[in-house]
Amino acid sequence: MKTVRCSGNIGDCIFSLPCCIAIGNIITYYLQTNITQKYYMDENNPHPCGNYRMTEDFAKKLIPLLESQPYIKKANIWNDENIDYDLDRFREMTATTDIPNCFLSIFNKTYNLNKPWLKIIPDLIFKDKIVINRTKRYLNTSINYSFLKKYKDIIVFTGLKDEYEDFKIHNFACDYYFATDFLALAKVLAGAKAFIGNQSFAFTLAEGLKIPRLLEICLFAKTTKTYGGYECLDQKEFMTYAEILIHNKNTFKNNKIVYCTPKIFL
Repeated sequence: MKTVRCSGNIGDCIFSLPCCIAIGNIITYYLQTNITQKYYMDENNPHPCGNYRMTEDFAKKLIPLLESQPYIKKANIWNDENIDYDLDRFREMTATTDIPNCFLSIFNKTYNLNKPWLKIIPDLIFKDKIVINRTKRYLNTSINYSFLKKYKDIIVFTGLKDEYEDFKIHNFACDYYFATDFLALAKVLAGAKAFIGNQSFAFTLAEGLKIPRLLEICLFAKTTKTYGGYECLDQKEFMTYAEILIHNKNTFKNNKIVYCTPKIFL
């Protein structure tokens, strides 16, 4: 039985899970909090964790989600316990590939990233809704969500309150959902019709669940991609793929989604 440790961010923790599955027999996943981190941010647009990769509050909200996974027996905040795998070693990798592959490469492991790595019982409260999350970080300024206003009755925004307020200012008002913890958010996403958003924690959940999804690619930090979903670099592609998800132009066989051919950017 093995122990692992990660200092975040919380999205990095989700992207480490394929590696954890490949390692196997994880008895404890330790979360190291309050490690300082410099972000692509300015003083008027701070990171939710301030100058840290992960705060203790975020770690506590992540623990129920980690412990819900069958390949992790327990999750806890790290308190100088011995570990077998330091997942932060993925930071040794140069940014030439996406984050899940960084974790896999550093430990010489393999995992088929086209397969889901999160197993979640869905909450169907938004089963007919498109869930959106767009953070102020990692924005692609060539993309605008305003054209989705005509679909606002089937759109729910999730994320921090200030993210929603910013979305209303620059796009439109819609229903808003705030998750009390990250397991609750994962359940809502698992039951949603689709997800649209930029590089964020919510996207890592959508990617791990393999629900229908559209990722807005950030031009200055291409460390996130989708395996089996849709990606876009400009407004035309964004509108095209969003319409596909909204109008459900996927085929279903035996309750499994068979996607239209996605456009993947390497």
